[in-house]
Amino acid sequence: MPTQRPAPEVASVDAAIEQVLQSEQGAREAVAGCAAEAERLVAQANEAARRCAQRAAARIARVHAHAQARLQSRLAEIERARTTLDASASATSASEERRHAVIERLAAELTSEAP
Repeated sequence: MPTQRPAPEVASVDAAIEQVLQSEQGAREAVAGCAAEAERLVAQANEAARRCAQRAAARIARVHAHAQARLQSRLAEIERARTTLDASASATSASEERRHAVIERLAAELTSEAP
């Protein structure tokens, strides 16, 4: 003869199943919340990395501009010094030519017979 379950056992099983289903739903919601939080954190990290890269690029551009300006300044100084040296060399060359001419005239006067 088959035995029938008493009604309180069925209610208790139904309550347990309902509790499991609610726990599963709560777990799914918690996982979805964690996934959403993870996406938000990744988006924040990506934005922070983008800003960091922009700041680095701006700093690099400033360093390059500064180096270029210093290089141009030094090249201008070198060009001015070269121009000064060229002018000085020209003056020295002309002075040497005059000195050489004077020495030759003096030597000619000293070695020629006096009238």
